[in-house]
Amino acid sequence: MASLDERLRDSKYANWLKVTYGLTRVKDGLGFVTGQIMSEFQGEIKNENNIVEPCNSDSCTSRSIKSRGADKFVCPNNVCNNFLQRIVAEHANRNSICWKNCSVRDWPERCWEIAKAYMSPGYGSTSGPECTDCAGLLQLIRNCKQFSAKMQLNAHATDKVKLAVYIYVL
Repeated sequence: MASLDERLRDSKYANWLKVTYGLTRVKDGLGFVTGQIMSEFQGEIKNENNIVEPCNSDSCTSRSIKSRGADKFVCPNNVCNNFLQRIVAEHANRNSICWKNCSVRDWPERCWEIAKAYMSPGYGSTSGPECTDCAGLLQLIRNCKQFSAKMQLNAHATDKVKLAVYIYVL
């Protein structure tokens, strides 16, 4: 096994360390911004619909939404359907909403449960932006219209950054 000194003299290894460090800094910045915007989004939904209590209905699950369809899903407490309607309205591609990532009843309590609907499958266990990788954060920014409404974004910027991240990691 090569010593650390030998590995650090290898320009490819040193570059890999720089990229890794850079990705960590990018992820931290994206995490802060995404956490803030999703918290604001959750607050807007709660305020617009006078939601003060979380949902306690066992019928409000991601499986229920998937089997009934977002248009036909009804929360008996009229809590989850208000969140669902806004999530759908704010999604850039309604056909790619990932309900199985979400714990539906937690939408009023944990804003990251809302965020996970905008990410691809596999992010169901993440509990916040600090536990989500760059790819997931970029998917959230690209798919949730809240970001383009609250930030000045180039429509293809997130795709370019994501591609650059993949190229450097490879």
